[in-house]
Amino acid sequence: MTDFRLKVFESVARLGSFTKAARELGITQPAVSGHISELEKNIGDLLFERKAGRVAITLKGELMLGYARKILSLYEIMAADIVPGAVEECTIRVCACPLAYKFILPELIRKYQTLRPSVHFSLVERDAGREQECDIAIVTEADASGNPSLIPFADFCLKDNPLPFVRMYARLSPASPSVASAIDHFLLFCKSV
Repeated sequence: MTDFRLKVFESVARLGSFTKAARELGITQPAVSGHISELEKNIGDLLFERKAGRVAITLKGELMLGYARKILSLYEIMAADIVPGAVEECTIRVCACPLAYKFILPELIRKYQTLRPSVHFSLVERDAGREQECDIAIVTEADASGNPSLIPFADFCLKDNPLPFVRMYARLSPASPSVASAIDHFLLFCKSV
């Protein structure tokens, strides 16, 4: 279950070629061109500049690529939630700052595992800077030190005060495709709870 045009667009952007995208998707190059033309017609602008057999993504294409990847990821997550047995058994290794380890993650993981019992967690309390062996590291704002690769994860607020007392971020490590999909799903779940 997916919007095939977005899949075609993402493939062309990633591979830099209509022909390579066609080969990867198992369709013809004219079919790829047709899907991209439809998308360009819908947004009223070019997504790629075409020059001598090469394609370069435009600024509007870059913007759309971010959304397309998120949407395609959501399609995968939706399919995994709906189709029985679609989620492979895996273990997500989480290193967390003491606050997240004690007060936030245990309840989130418990709730998540009621939806996805095939996803297991290895949760370890770690200090900042020692997260290399983990798939996800949860760090505080103080530990984040302006690192742009961090993803906002959670705000810890004091009772009766909506302003965050501590803001936490997630740092992701490269993972296998099945674990990466489970990580994406877990992080989306955490934001929705």
